[in-house]
Amino acid sequence: EGDYSAEARALARGNWLARMRQEHASAAVFAGMLPQLVEAGCSVEMKSVVLRSAIDELRHAALCGQVASLLGGEPAIEANLQPRELPRHDGCSPRERIVRNVVFVSCISETVAVAVLTDEREHVREPHIARVLQQLAGDETLHARIGWIFLR
Repeated sequence: EGDYSAEARALARGNWLARMRQEHASAAVFAGMLPQLVEAGCSVEMKSVVLRSAIDELRHAALCGQVASLLGGEPAIEANLQPRELPRHDGCSPRERIVRNVVFVSCISETVAVAVLTDEREHVREPHIARVLQQLAGDETLHARIGWIFLR
């Protein structure tokens, strides 16, 4: 909806394609936490919810691609999606290692993502994009809560 300049649409497409790339990377990060969760002897519930978060991030990437397409773009990215190994925090116990990574990934990164998405959602006027932002914010809230619950 709306009458937007070609420049505005191009900027928006670039933003959503960059977000799509970031969501793919986030999926790899969450999936990469599994070996450290296993090594630390974490519960099957924690392992399951972290893997669910990885799946959520892949779905987010698809949603971002849909928005890019809606804006007239091709929902394709070129990026190295090979997951990087999470920091090992040498000298730390397996439990401390995973706690450090959960704090960074869930508590900090996902909490910041919720704030950014919430602010963005308050300013968007396009109904479809508003719905996508709402869904992303809801899932990212869950991902942040996972970390805070894990710390407790």
